[in-house]
Amino acid sequence: MLIFVFDKDGTLVRPNSGEIFPQHPTDQEPLPGMREAIAEISGAGCPIVIASNQGGIGRYKSREFAISEFFYLFELFPQISKFYFAPGEGKYAISGELGVYGCEYSESINFPWIASYRKPAPGLLSAIAFERHAHPAEIIFCGDRETDWACAQNFGCGFYWQHQLLDPYLRRSLLNSGSPIPNK
Repeated sequence: MLIFVFDKDGTLVRPNSGEIFPQHPTDQEPLPGMREAIAEISGAGCPIVIASNQGGIGRYKSREFAISEFFYLFELFPQISKFYFAPGEGKYAISGELGVYGCEYSESINFPWIASYRKPAPGLLSAIAFERHAHPAEIIFCGDRETDWACAQNFGCGFYWQHQLLDPYLRRSLLNSGSPIPNK
């Protein structure tokens, strides 16, 4: 089974305010077509998780603000099962999920063999693969920036640009094949 990993800002959502990044946790709206794409991927039985840099933590937003953004993302996309993000310089990662008792998050993930979690380094994808017992060939990463593409290349998994997964024919072909076709 394929695991779909999505970048957050610019891939799944954009700010309602028109700013580059959300100004408050609910300042997010799904990009056109993404609700349908996520619903179809989830409906095919594929888990969906988020991998995001969140470099603004410590500069213009707090860790709690970022976590609140992700919990609001769960409201926008209830099919998403977990998030991972690398705050600041990416020396560790934070993960969270919707649990039985509501939104839960882990303070930090810091595997000694991962030098950096910040994309384009493959740390976030490595943590996802480790926790899900998955091989890179079972993971598809979808993003909107060169750092997302480079992260997938560094990890060795399939990559699709956000606009590609909006194409229902390509998406269905990918879901029916059950195999990522890495985008070079």
